[in-house]
Amino acid sequence: MAAVGSCAPDAEKVVTTAVDTAGLTVRWQPGPPLSGTLAASGPVPGGVDRFLRAVDVELAEHNAHRSRLRLRIALHFGDPATTRALLALPALADALDEAPDATLAVLVSDQVPRTARPTPAFHRLHRHTTSRWLWVPGWRPAHRQSPTPVWR
Repeated sequence: MAAVGSCAPDAEKVVTTAVDTAGLTVRWQPGPPLSGTLAASGPVPGGVDRFLRAVDVELAEHNAHRSRLRLRIALHFGDPATTRALLALPALADALDEAPDATLAVLVSDQVPRTARPTPAFHRLHRHTTSRWLWVPGWRPAHRQSPTPVWR
């Protein structure tokens, strides 16, 4: 998991609270961006889905009472450097640019089990033989005609 927000301390607090709410643990990696390894603290079904929904709720709670925070999150099973690279993909930032009212954009790699993605809410981004899954709560990419758009 890697995340970047408009205010790093607030982003860390929102993500940490969501990790706890989802019944997960996180082992933070040093340095920016905020990144860490998520693990279940016990038998938690749907841990990734629970985490993403908890982030959405915690972010809404934060924004209701404090300055507006926008988060980009990337999820990947594997090398932390790959996860941080996913966080930098233009498709993730573009989604927030296209949805100015949105405060959360999540990119999930194809290495994350399909059962971890709430299917209708995620948009598949396809490039060559690889897929990524994009979720921006409450947003649908109006300009994209194809159900499997290509990312840059």
